[in-house]
Amino acid sequence: MAIEHIKDVLVRAMTKIEARHANPSDISGIPSGIPSLDWLTDGFQKELYILGARTSVGKSALLKDFILAGAKAGNHMHLINLEDSNSNTVIRQLSARSGIDLWKIHKGKQTDEEMMLLYKKASELSTLKITFEDSAYDAKSIETALCNAVQKCANAVLIDYLQLIKGQGHKQRLEQLEEASWLLKKYSKKIPIIAAVQINRGVEDRKDKRPTMSDIRSCGTIEQDADVIMLLYRDSYYTKDLQDKTAELNVVKGRNCPTGMINLIFDSLKATFREATVQ
Repeated sequence: MAIEHIKDVLVRAMTKIEARHANPSDISGIPSGIPSLDWLTDGFQKELYILGARTSVGKSALLKDFILAGAKAGNHMHLINLEDSNSNTVIRQLSARSGIDLWKIHKGKQTDEEMMLLYKKASELSTLKITFEDSAYDAKSIETALCNAVQKCANAVLIDYLQLIKGQGHKQRLEQLEEASWLLKKYSKKIPIIAAVQINRGVEDRKDKRPTMSDIRSCGTIEQDADVIMLLYRDSYYTKDLQDKTAELNVVKGRNCPTGMINLIFDSLKATFREATVQ
């Protein structure tokens, strides 16, 4: 961008302030589907959001919830799918939308009535602006995917998950992660980017296994580059208590927003989250 005078920047800033003043009850960004998170962030803005958690805690499920909430609000949501297949991702979305347990769908145990419901929800999902990219595995292809998403007018990009970026050897892999982090930061000035990262297993050696911001430092410069860092935790991951549905989403960094803890409920049978205080 060329050098700007403060007068020109002020015009844009005041336009943004005036728009929020005219609609203070609405969020200005893309909804997450979690009211308390939207209150903190004012919806997903043109910033870099990092969602960190241990493996199998629910990163992919929460990203899926973000995608559905954003798309239902009329936004084009684009997923760079490094971990799972696009069909499995859509099956998760169908389970969440229909309320039919994920295991029943995978095993073909749904009733005829549930099959009809799945057809209905599939028809509804097909009208949403959701796209997938599943061939980006290094920093260069991530940049291509981000560029394509911007050109195709995506409103937000989600990445699941960052450490699956490939590199030959530890040093090169770290360099790839740092380059990818820089690219995410660059493109987040154009559209919101929400990237999942896997917390290292070091948390399991602590008495309190809740992740902290320092637990993502193995991901290169992502801790510094992120505008917002959210850490997902479920106590039942360690206790194996199947009756415990509670989860925590801790916003530990907010460059332009407050931080805070949000209590969630996780439905493992449908792989979906909701806020604990919202019925």
